[in-house]
Amino acid sequence: MRQYSIAYQRRWARIASAAAMSTIIAACSSGSTSPPADSVAGKLIRGTAEPAQISPESGESGKRLKCPRVSIREGTQVVRVYERGGEDDPTQVRYQATISETARECFFSGGILTMKVGVAGWIVAGPKGAVGNINVPLRIAIVQGGSEVLFSKLYQIPATLSATQPRVSFTHVDDAIYVPEPERNGSYRVFVGFDEKR
Repeated sequence: MRQYSIAYQRRWARIASAAAMSTIIAACSSGSTSPPADSVAGKLIRGTAEPAQISPESGESGKRLKCPRVSIREGTQVVRVYERGGEDDPTQVRYQATISETARECFFSGGILTMKVGVAGWIVAGPKGAVGNINVPLRIAIVQGGSEVLFSKLYQIPATLSATQPRVSFTHVDDAIYVPEPERNGSYRVFVGFDEKR
């Protein structure tokens, strides 16, 4: 396994700390089903700065429904992978992944809510310097009333780290999430986060 200098380890610690402290961008403020076209969230969710074609904020029977907000589930914003036997030892970290941005769009039609959820962040090689192809487990879930799971899916996010590129970005967008439209605003919550339980 390649050994990295103490200076490299300290530099990684600063980078990782900055990534972990990144501000989570609040995409799609109340009153819109789509993030602004020229915002970071808009580019994340659509891959372009072009305006989105969005549906009215209404569901069946004229209900005024708003796009559920996306939250990063507590304790899942950062995931660290260690050398075997080196768990919880910061000098044994192979790489760390951090979620830095989320975004979503909604479309209400025929009693169905179609959501497009985007997640972006960074993967940074640790002191043990992971090199090669890796997969980071990311989960998106929609919960009703705090306990009923309407949608839950685990995605494997691929990335490649190298000695010359120890920090890479990742982006994942699922544009085909379907659930019944909510009875009222605030009854649905969308969670994203890393899920090591798989």
